[in-house]
Amino acid sequence: MNQTDYDSFEDNKCEYNPAILFYNKKYKNDSSFVFASYLNHIIILRKCPDTITDEDKHVIFPKYAKYYANKLKVILIIDKMSGKKINELVSRHVTYKLNDTLINEKNQLTYYKTIKRAFYEDLLKYNTHYTGICKYWLDNGYSFSTTEYLNGKSTGKYEALWKKCAEYSKKFNV
Repeated sequence: MNQTDYDSFEDNKCEYNPAILFYNKKYKNDSSFVFASYLNHIIILRKCPDTITDEDKHVIFPKYAKYYANKLKVILIIDKMSGKKINELVSRHVTYKLNDTLINEKNQLTYYKTIKRAFYEDLLKYNTHYTGICKYWLDNGYSFSTTEYLNGKSTGKYEALWKKCAEYSKKFNV
């Protein structure tokens, strides 16, 4: 892969495995595809023609914000670390099954616009020996922090971005 295969230089540095990079390249240019995270998995979903979302809400960085929908079709379920595909994933509130359409009348199906945001969501919670960088975002898409880990422990390399977010919010009244 060359540099043009990535969204940006920052994506080039992320800790995705090759399978995640493949799916990122395959789905990133079609806005009907969105991404969710559950346990140690990324769920690739597709908006239906009649899907209702909250994408019109005010966010700072839409690419990394958290969104909600009432209806999404399950396209693929993959393990974040191995890239292995699975056919079904059961949670307390929803069962993700390939090709099933999820419906929630209260618009509470959570998703993100990028696979990167879904990859890092709850990453350390389910990968206690993770080595690499971990990124955190606020629900409005603003980058909160970046921390480097070695075998699940912080190395001390930490970049706090929340102060910049507070300054931005105060300046622009958001």
